[in-house]
Amino acid sequence: MSAKLRIILTFALALILILSAAKVVITEIEYKKAAAAYDKSREENFFLSTTVSSCISGEYFPNVYVDLYSLKSVNPETIGWLWIPGTNISYPLMQSDDNFKYLNRTYSLQKSSSGAIFIDYRNSPDFSDALSVIYGHNMKSGDMFGGLKKYSDPLYLSEHSDMYIFTEKSSLKYKIFTAFIVGCDSPLFSFGFSERTGLGDLPEYIKSCAGGSILNEPDGKSPVVMLSTCTSAGRDKRFVVLASLEAEKESQSAF
Repeated sequence: MSAKLRIILTFALALILILSAAKVVITEIEYKKAAAAYDKSREENFFLSTTVSSCISGEYFPNVYVDLYSLKSVNPETIGWLWIPGTNISYPLMQSDDNFKYLNRTYSLQKSSSGAIFIDYRNSPDFSDALSVIYGHNMKSGDMFGGLKKYSDPLYLSEHSDMYIFTEKSSLKYKIFTAFIVGCDSPLFSFGFSERTGLGDLPEYIKSCAGGSILNEPDGKSPVVMLSTCTSAGRDKRFVVLASLEAEKESQSAF
């Protein structure tokens, strides 16, 4: 190998290393900007009082007010807020006319690999479907849906089973009852259960996927919400957490 060729190869390798390092730095900056934007959204739009708001059908609701008016002024595609007490999951909920837009945009439409938490475009935004699917990235930092994998531990699931969704009209309380890994081609993503209008065979299918690992077993009649994220088990796999509706009340007005 000639000296000139060695110089060219050395220069090319150095350039590749520099570009790779720059990409890592830029991505890290994006992550931090997105995290700061979501922290700000919580500070400005999500308000939790220490007092219990009300008891509906035997279920207690926390005293929470979400300023969806302000969130919608930033992005009209905001449909609500997802909150799981005791976890880092507390985010605006988005919905567009496809399932790609918010893979690389935050709720405020800032370009970021963190993306946003969003509901499937085929679902009703009031969560009245038999099965509603919510997507989020599996971030190494634990942000977004990076913490969902903890639900593979039954003890963690039992200690963090309450989940809330706040929309313009309703506060919805759910009970998380199982978590497992499924393929991307699972019927859970195809909405093939009684054309989405009823539960059909959904409860039995979920039981078969969970392999009997179900806590807080639902009644089989209430709407179900599924949280979905990527998993290290494979590119064609998803880790999902399922929750059943327990109670509903009108949205909290400002404190």
